Amino acid sequence: MKQMCVRGLFLAVAASMAVALAGCHGAKHYNAQDPRDVARAFWRAYLNNNHGAIEATLTATARKNIWKNLTLHGGADYPFTVGEPEIKGDSAVVPVTTTVFFMGKTEKGTEKVAMRREGGEWRVWGIVKRARTGTILRSASNKRRPRAR
Repeated sequence: MKQMCVRGLFLAVAASMAVALAGCHGAKHYNAQDPRDVARAFWRAYLNNNHGAIEATLTATARKNIWKNLTLHGGADYPFTVGEPEIKGDSAVVPVTTTVFFMGKTEKGTEKVAMRREGGEWRVWGIVKRARTGTILRSASNKRRPRAR
C-alpha cells in the first residue's frame, strides 16, 4: 500500500513537471492567426523582459538578430491597448499604446508592431516608432523593410 502511494505521488509529480515543461517549450498562449493577439503577446513579453515569449512571436530571421537590435524595458507591467491592424497582403502593422506612470505623471505613447505572415502565422519582425524627425524603424530582423505610414 505504501509503495502504491509513493508510486502514485511520483507519477503525479512527473506528470505535473511534463505539463509545465511543455508549456515552456513552444506552447502558444495566443492566436497566431490574429495579428492583434500576436501583438498583445509580444508587447506583454516585451514589457516584462520575457525572452522566451518574445522569441515565440518572432519571424525566423528576427529570432536570429533580436538581441542585437532590441533593448528591453526594466520589467514593468504597464497597461497597454492594442489597436486595429493595418493589413496589406502578408504584412501588418498593429498600433500599441502604452500608459507609463513616471514621477507622478501619466504619459501615453504609441508604437507600431510590424508583422508578416510566416508559415501561415503572423510573426513580429520589428517595431516602428514615431520620432520628431520622422519615422524610424527598429527592426528585430536586421533587414530593411518598407516603412509603415
